[in-house]
Amino acid sequence: MNTIPATVLSVDHFEGISSIVFEARDTVLTMLGLEPPAGLDRGAKVELGIKSTHITIACEAPRQIAVSNIIPVTLVDMEIGRIVSILKLDFKGLELEAILPVNSLMKLSLEKEDNLFAIFQASELFVHRTIS
Repeated sequence: MNTIPATVLSVDHFEGISSIVFEARDTVLTMLGLEPPAGLDRGAKVELGIKSTHITIACEAPRQIAVSNIIPVTLVDMEIGRIVSILKLDFKGLELEAILPVNSLMKLSLEKEDNLFAIFQASELFVHRTIS
């Protein structure tokens, strides 16, 4: 699981759904959920979580896509297995991991140091813990 330190920018709750906007490494991230954790207000420091299998990769920034979180990353390392591959990514000094099916990865012809985009839905992001 990946963890990303972040600061809450806004919390909006309506009819049982919450939209929470964060700042992480000068990048805006959005999370959708049912109920925000208690005490999660503007300025709160948190550690966000995203499963490695919930991150997809693009070589170019998608222009028309219905997804909330598209972050710039650099490919640090790649371990290609028989069924899945593990990508080590650098997000502005923070290491992230993406696990992709090998057949999907082969469509991209990636090399170390490639500049890429990690993409994930707002519903895949979660508050792992609040930081005091």
